[in-house]
Amino acid sequence: MKNMAKKKTKEEVYLDGKFGEITNLLQQLVAVQLYRSGAIQSEIATNLGIAIGTVNKLVKGVKSQK
Repeated sequence: MKNMAKKKTKEEVYLDGKFGEITNLLQQLVAVQLYRSGAIQSEIATNLGIAIGTVNKLVKGVKSQK
């Protein structure tokens, strides 16, 4: 039996894209707040489940409190 995957409507594709954008913005907000409060990039990466390089890009230009 063939896999009968339902084709997404234009609205579903649009919403998937918007939810992805929102997720990315929230991830950046959390990364910046953690970094500003003193967390190191490897800790942030572990907590968010992303690569350290991604964290580096998210917090670029942000000063951490030391």
